[in-house]
Amino acid sequence: MKALEVEFSNNCYVKNITYDIELNDERSEVLNLSEDQRIELVTRVAAISRGNDSAKNPTSRYGKLLKEAAPNVTIDDITDSDKDINKAPGRPLEFAPIKIKYDVVTEVLDCETESVRVEHVLVLNNGFRATIDTEVFLNNLIPFSFLKDGWLYTNIRALINSGISYDLIPYNPVTGFHVVEVKAPYFAFAQIRTHGKLSQVAVSERVVKEDEYWLPEGALERIQETLKEKGINGFSCKSFVYCERMLKARTQKDLIDIMLSLPIIKIQNLLKDAGYHKEVYDRWPNHLKFKRWVMGGYMQDPKQWPHFLLEREAFEDRYKSWVQETTKDVALAIKQIIT
Repeated sequence: MKALEVEFSNNCYVKNITYDIELNDERSEVLNLSEDQRIELVTRVAAISRGNDSAKNPTSRYGKLLKEAAPNVTIDDITDSDKDINKAPGRPLEFAPIKIKYDVVTEVLDCETESVRVEHVLVLNNGFRATIDTEVFLNNLIPFSFLKDGWLYTNIRALINSGISYDLIPYNPVTGFHVVEVKAPYFAFAQIRTHGKLSQVAVSERVVKEDEYWLPEGALERIQETLKEKGINGFSCKSFVYCERMLKARTQKDLIDIMLSLPIIKIQNLLKDAGYHKEVYDRWPNHLKFKRWVMGGYMQDPKQWPHFLLEREAFEDRYKSWVQETTKDVALAIKQIIT
């Protein structure tokens, strides 16, 4: 059984969202088995981005998410007042994985001119074969999908944005799609956001107040020892009292609350004097603030989870990179949950 949650590095964690989705009172990592399962997974992702664990009315919330975002249209469409701008599915719909049988039909129209017509076909509900224009297929669907052995691994959002009607999207069982919730310092979040093929939704600070900060393990003792060794001569009279309070702090949270009251450069110098590398002291305070977000993707797609795990040294015996230790810890925790 895969882990439901892995904690590491001073209050960081990774939670297994996929396995936490219940189906008929049982837990399963097979997705897209029913409408209820789709609704629960998508609304759970949306709820986390608003600081909640689940939606109060999942069915209603799901319906709103299906028409939440701006569509992908040309600038000519935007400036043409006669054209309607209809809302499109929101980002949480990327976390609803879909596996569809794919076929390509090629017809030679004229041998002399080598004129060829190519049709991209998706086999949908009740065996209905939907033909997608090549331009739409390449621009709207493939960038968010993966083709393997005649199957298209994609998501509801990409399909609807490619013109496929929701009621035609089949409930083919999907395995290998994993969704996790991560809590880690902002700098790790910023580095991981570069993995653009993975779907990611962050907790909105417009809605949720996030004021928790991260420091490395043992920071309380290390900083207090530095203050004792170097004395308090480096602090002005105005900050003398803060130095005394830092020496009396009993928890890391108490220490951080005091540090936030002092000039940024003073705390950066203190962290530097304590022996921390630039990747830590130079990021005080904003990039040491905790961030929570959700990530989802396919194990079948080399550009999604496999690339992320390899690039961030979750398989360090196979590949070495210049990854920061905390970001590597996130990857290792995710590896425990999805492999």
